Amino acid sequence: MTARISPHTSNILDLARAVAAGLVVLSHAKIYTLGVNSPSGVSMIPYSITTCGTQAVFWFFVISGYLVGGSALIDIQAKRFSFRHYFVNRMARLYIVLLPALALGGLLDSLRVEALGLNYHAGFETTESLTPMTLLGNILFLETILVPTFGSNYSLWTLACEFWYYLIFPLLLAPLMTTKTWPSRLVMFSCGIVLYLLLMRQNGDLAWLFGLVHWRRCTRLAILLGEV
Repeated sequence: MTARISPHTSNILDLARAVAAGLVVLSHAKIYTLGVNSPSGVSMIPYSITTCGTQAVFWFFVISGYLVGGSALIDIQAKRFSFRHYFVNRMARLYIVLLPALALGGLLDSLRVEALGLNYHAGFETTESLTPMTLLGNILFLETILVPTFGSNYSLWTLACEFWYYLIFPLLLAPLMTTKTWPSRLVMFSCGIVLYLLLMRQNGDLAWLFGLVHWRRCTRLAILLGEV
């Protein structure tokens, strides 16, 4: 139960995530260059590859949930889980992607808006989506929860998903952290429940996706509960 996945399996899963990310990029590129009109005939075959961006996002989330959630479960069972180590690793991975995306996207959007005006077909770009408050909200992973995604980069919603899932998941596992006192475990678990309910209230789609991301770990969690 405590064995980590093999390097070979890890490489396969990383490749699967890379393919999923590539399909998402193709899907967005298709929308912004060719629109939503479908071709006919033989050209439908290559075009169809660019139409599964939404499914690829779910694919990516499920694999990420398997890897990150599974690692957390293993560390908790082995009594070596550290919130500090966990969050430092998770935030480093998110901000390495988020900050350059915000900087580059904001620059390109500003240049385009100045030259051509707003493009309401680029993500969900509006005047509000380009404000400093929206930028700050995106830095704090509050896009689609309290603020819109920044500029035309609507795909930033996925990073909000990852952040809140990374935060809530270990809190919900607090009852299994036997190295901590029961009062502290109860407080952490309660915080996880409250955060999930707030997430559900503000954005129901993000809330139900949480279950999709971590469904693969439900069986292992049930086994762990039986061992506590």
